[in-house]
Amino acid sequence: MNATHNLHVEFSGPSGQEPSLKAYCMNPQGRWNPSSLRLNTCLGDDRGSFQWGGQNFTQMARNIRFNPEEGDSHVPVLRAELRDDAGEYHERDVNLAEKINNRDGYLQFSG
Repeated sequence: MNATHNLHVEFSGPSGQEPSLKAYCMNPQGRWNPSSLRLNTCLGDDRGSFQWGGQNFTQMARNIRFNPEEGDSHVPVLRAELRDDAGEYHERDVNLAEKINNRDGYLQFSG
């Protein structure tokens, strides 16, 4: 994700299971703008795997966590245990930079 800093995930909502990606994003004028994107609006759970363009992945997820700079490439990775059709949980991860970008100072899903 270009021109972002203080990237983190906050949980809110009645059950504390509504994750939002938050960051400061640089706009075209060079100013830092606070921005937020609800991850349940762009990530789903398809039989125990993350699905871009889906919704409400948290309905079948547990142990959700976030690393803003994972690995040598320092990519933002969301991890969770997702439930498959048999009811078993599997550790899954998704690189949020694959489909979430800074567009004019705001986090945007580009699915």
